[in-house]
Amino acid sequence: NTPNLVHPNVVSVHKDSSGNLWFTSFHGLTKYDGTTWTRFNTSNGLPSSTTMQFIEDNSGTLWVWSMSWVLRYDGWNTFTPFNLPYNRISKLFKDAVWNLYAISQLWTYKFNGTTWNTITTKYLYDVYIEDNWDLVFSDQWKWITKYNGTTWNTIYSTWNGLPTNNPSVILKDSQWNIWAWLSNNWLAKFDGIKWEHFKIENLMNNYVRSLYQSSNWDIWVGTSNGLNQVTWVSWKQINYSANTNNIKWITEDNSGNMWFATWWGAIKNTSSGNTYYNPPGNTYAIFKDNIGKMWFGTISG
Repeated sequence: NTPNLVHPNVVSVHKDSSGNLWFTSFHGLTKYDGTTWTRFNTSNGLPSSTTMQFIEDNSGTLWVWSMSWVLRYDGWNTFTPFNLPYNRISKLFKDAVWNLYAISQLWTYKFNGTTWNTITTKYLYDVYIEDNWDLVFSDQWKWITKYNGTTWNTIYSTWNGLPTNNPSVILKDSQWNIWAWLSNNWLAKFDGIKWEHFKIENLMNNYVRSLYQSSNWDIWVGTSNGLNQVTWVSWKQINYSANTNNIKWITEDNSGNMWFATWWGAIKNTSSGNTYYNPPGNTYAIFKDNIGKMWFGTISG
């Protein structure tokens, strides 16, 4: 029900450990506890109205980044803002031992329980976590770099197999392969021994927004002009209509169906074909809750 939201422009959806649903937007955020809707904006506690992404730490505390701030939800509908030296935050994440990190367009920060401290001034873009809890980052201007909590080491570059530098989106799949989208129209896959390179001719578009592995081990590559499905034997290009080709989000439901958030709605991909859903406005995010319901964040609610 759109009137219950602080604003209908929904960017992301998060369900916390208490079962509350949170909806972020460019004009504040909304909490739904199953009965009551509570709205937050600059008039009742937020230092900035733009809210983007939630994350929950090991104590159950919720954090949200708002482009200009990192905010801690203190319960009782209050927030504590943390003003970082460079505030244009692009990602909040936690490692295997629940340390919190924030990536901005210039610096990356780690929360020590009291304050946020700068751990690097590299321009980092994406991250995955190794089994030994090391963090592996894509350094958008240079290489793929590992951080063990103390030191930084370049682990992949053109000198050991990448076709070019400047990685952005990276993914480690369930078979331990590493996938990296790089500049100059390359997608690279590392199987632990060697890199395999896919030039742009095999992709629908050179602007890769997301990489996702489905339960059948296929890799889905979402671009600004369509999808690519990577199976064990081939590439499959999927070209939807012009209005639905800009793939913003990829996820899978409990039945193994794929869902794609696009510029003009959502697409459900099944073995028998596609179903198009056209909620009002752009679809930014799709969220599956713990009972299998699908939630859609759009520009209109």
